[in-house]
Amino acid sequence: MASKTASPENEKIYSNTKIRDNGELQESRERQLSQLDPYSDRVSTILVWKHLIVSSGMNKDAMIYNKIKTCGRYTHKPKILLNDVSGAITGGLWAVMGPSGSGKSTLLNTLACRLDADTVVEGEMRLDGAKYDNAELKRIAGYVMQDDMLNGLLTVEETLMYTAELRLPRDYTQEQRKQRVEETMIEMGVTHVRDVIIGTPLKKGISGGERKRVCVGMSLLSRPQLLFLDEPTSGLDSVTALDLLHTFSKLAHGGREGQKAVTIVCSIHQPQSKIFDLFDSIILLKAGNIIYQGLRADVMSTFTEAGFPCPMFTNPADHLMDVITPSKYNKTLSNQHAIAETYDQHAKNQAILDAKNAGDNADQVIVATQKPVVVDLEMGAEKHAAHMNIVRPRWIKQVLILIRRNLQEHRRESSVMITSFIQTILMAVLIGTAFLNIGEGQASIVRRQPVLFFCAVNQGVFGALMLVLTLFQK
Repeated sequence: MASKTASPENEKIYSNTKIRDNGELQESRERQLSQLDPYSDRVSTILVWKHLIVSSGMNKDAMIYNKIKTCGRYTHKPKILLNDVSGAITGGLWAVMGPSGSGKSTLLNTLACRLDADTVVEGEMRLDGAKYDNAELKRIAGYVMQDDMLNGLLTVEETLMYTAELRLPRDYTQEQRKQRVEETMIEMGVTHVRDVIIGTPLKKGISGGERKRVCVGMSLLSRPQLLFLDEPTSGLDSVTALDLLHTFSKLAHGGREGQKAVTIVCSIHQPQSKIFDLFDSIILLKAGNIIYQGLRADVMSTFTEAGFPCPMFTNPADHLMDVITPSKYNKTLSNQHAIAETYDQHAKNQAILDAKNAGDNADQVIVATQKPVVVDLEMGAEKHAAHMNIVRPRWIKQVLILIRRNLQEHRRESSVMITSFIQTILMAVLIGTAFLNIGEGQASIVRRQPVLFFCAVNQGVFGALMLVLTLFQK
């Protein structure tokens, strides 16, 4: 029997999907390998939020104090940090941009469940179509803070190895942990400084860019599907910052065929043009409102359509900041949700015209120019079952690992150890001298009480206090 061949006339094309006459559904290869398409096999995590309102709160003690101070007339007026924002992070390398105080870190911390207990959050957030909390997010996500907190006297390899022992599943062998650490060092490009200490204010260590790479590597050891970075380029020169963003771009787009890509979201203030071109999508914030959300390649055409074209030889990021940050502060912003409900071309043109007639408020014009983002809270529900379920080491083993790490760090603080040893000897001589010829009768009891009090306060309270302060610094 002769086999049938599908003719071009019988072939129907819907977007990137072809439906042939034999009923077989064949997705295009480009869509399967895309890091930006939310339905791609490479995108493993989708983060969605809708009508998100974040405001500053006040703890109960401060509220009671202000009530008493004003004789009950005090009324707390919360500051709105995020004002009814909606959006979705689907895949690739994302940049959260905006002027200082626009809500970049607040948005990142809200999505990462790292806000203060007094902060009030309203709205809905979904991770792959389901509600989530901090415990569930830790299984699949990593967070790199703006200020790194590393043990300065440990080497790069030792830092990553201790992190692997604490974070990787308990069924991993020591050889598997070493292999994962080696792969991470190669991936982050820090193999040449593997035996160099992190560095302290008194001892020179690795550079600032390498410290950032080590911090990112610590989060990548558990192979997260989602990675948050708060101001990763702060404190770095332009060359080091560009090199670091190239690494992030490789993580968001690299990997072998069929491998899950890492979705990276980082807040950044005003990057140079080369760094700006590395991002796939951007979220532009101002005063807690989203001004633009979408592909980085489309932002310039959106601003041009709104009447704010980017001049030649100008950094696009600088142009975006100049447009949305006028000299005169204006809080008004067009109601994007109202436009979304009755969206058509005539309404869009009228909204742009009304916004331009309003004066120098560019926010209204830019928001009215865009087609509103439609947020589906169920997006990515089919990916939810693929979440990692890591069983970390037992708490007693974690305590032993931390003790071993602290002992190794203290062994390298030879000057501190010698100073503590001499201090202990001097204190012993001082206290022993106070007991010298103190007597053994009933009259010596009065003289012994101040000595015992001094020993208890000096060795007990101050000694424990120094350990507590050292612990919180680390």
